[in-house]
Amino acid sequence: MPFSVHGEEQTLTILYTGSLKGELETCGCSPKTDFGGLARLSGYISEHAEELSPYILIDAGNFTPKDTPQGRLKTEAMLRSFSKMKYDAVAFGENEKVFPRNYLYPLVKENKTPVLCAASEKRRSLSITRSDIKLNIGVDPAARHEGNLNLLLSDKPVSEAKLINGWDVIITSSGEELEEPLENNETIIAAGYPKGKNLGILKLRIGINGKVMGHDHRWQPLGKEIKEDPLVRDILNDYDS
Repeated sequence: MPFSVHGEEQTLTILYTGSLKGELETCGCSPKTDFGGLARLSGYISEHAEELSPYILIDAGNFTPKDTPQGRLKTEAMLRSFSKMKYDAVAFGENEKVFPRNYLYPLVKENKTPVLCAASEKRRSLSITRSDIKLNIGVDPAARHEGNLNLLLSDKPVSEAKLINGWDVIITSSGEELEEPLENNETIIAAGYPKGKNLGILKLRIGINGKVMGHDHRWQPLGKEIKEDPLVRDILNDYDS
């Protein structure tokens, strides 16, 4: 898994979501369930961007609800919010595949969403660089790039993700709850917290040889104490109106 790195050990933080399933807002029914919401997510990242940097922000897929009239409105609000938050990569999972292509792709183009889709030859992976670290982010297990840090976004269950070899990090949107990421054959496997109640924060320690030497992980609860991003709040208010 080597790639070009100069100097001493570096760090890279992966901020990740997955399996949002159209949950734009926290339900707020009780203190125990008052977690999540895109305005809080964006607010937290904006407020803590400096301490989190260098970071990438990704969604592992299954961010849409069912294909209904209300579900389409939620999908539009979700993609607008992703654009405002400047997601680096957004995967299409099984939930997204039920929407007609001629509906979803114009939305993606309009919002300039960096979408990855295994069914599209041109959208299976993308390359970005953060702090001299070259990353390959993909949705096709065969789309590894030698010499890069390889991050796979998948909607497969963790049990199937364990069978995929050669990737540095795999993040799933299977809807499973993992208290901590798993390590399997030098691959770190994590799962987006269902309905976005917590933001996953995975900090990689990368040696001068370009290999992942270790990691730290924590969940950031998106509770009511998190200050909302007013720009994303405006998007959600448009959906509610």
